[in-house]
Amino acid sequence: MYVIEFFKRIFKMKNWGILLYLVINIVVVVIIFANVFTLIFANDGNITPVMAIMAIIFGIIMYIISISIALSPIGEWLLRKLNKCEKITRKEDLDRLKPLFHEVYERAQILDPSISPNIQLYINDDKEPNAFATGRNTICLTRGLLEYSDDEIKAIFAHEFGHLHHKDTDLILLITVGNFIINIMFVLIRILTFVLGFILAMFAGGSRRRKRRWDGSYEETTDYTSSIAIVVILDAILVGLFNIWTKIGTLLVLQSNRSQEFEADSFANDTGYGYDLAEALDHLDGYSGEKSKGLFLTLMSTHPSTDQRIAKLQELGVPYERVN
Repeated sequence: MYVIEFFKRIFKMKNWGILLYLVINIVVVVIIFANVFTLIFANDGNITPVMAIMAIIFGIIMYIISISIALSPIGEWLLRKLNKCEKITRKEDLDRLKPLFHEVYERAQILDPSISPNIQLYINDDKEPNAFATGRNTICLTRGLLEYSDDEIKAIFAHEFGHLHHKDTDLILLITVGNFIINIMFVLIRILTFVLGFILAMFAGGSRRRKRRWDGSYEETTDYTSSIAIVVILDAILVGLFNIWTKIGTLLVLQSNRSQEFEADSFANDTGYGYDLAEALDHLDGYSGEKSKGLFLTLMSTHPSTDQRIAKLQELGVPYERVN
């Protein structure tokens, strides 16, 4: 099973930072769901040891469900949607890219017959040049990459096939999509908490105020504004913290696996595109990634420097030198 294979690969010493993040992630999810469990089922806010164990089990089950969905075709589809990667539809783009993609695909399969036979190419409308692979069956490039030469595009495809060959792409799914699914659950919890908080505020009576009538007498009124404001503020803080936590996880995954870029470059060289990749990297070096968004920007910010990557290719025998 794919999920089992994934966990066999992840339990390696080089992935200690990622494993630590996942453990803390489980703790965070368990705490969130345990609090909700307490809110719904505990009497007067008191929770028994049995209920505490049930809450922990429930939180772990929810996280396992999110991981399973993230590593499934649904997770891959979700990541494509989150990064606005769509099927290529324009005839001129298909006529140009399809032969380039399939040429590299055939060479990659010669080197690694276990590469999925169902890999599809997608495009993002970002004007800046970039590409990424994810899951088992997705390679996505930006429209900005169409400004590059056919040979450079093939080399970049070969690099992305290198990531699929080394199975580097699952962790992004796990962190980005897994946390996104938890976030959806979290939204539902927030709605429930908000509703319950509002109801409790109503029954609690809110703050009592005396209001003077026109005839000089006084009447007492109840102000729920402060109670509702507290619920809204806490809600916003929790959402913000969870989004920051997800970004930290993505950066940790990418930063912990910088060596994967060198390995993917080596795979591209083995497929015969080493020189063109070095040329493409020098071409890309003039791009800072400042206008890119989402995962594309994160990828650019965590890659090794261009000089380091080209130096590694030169060590592999690529006869490339920059022309000033």
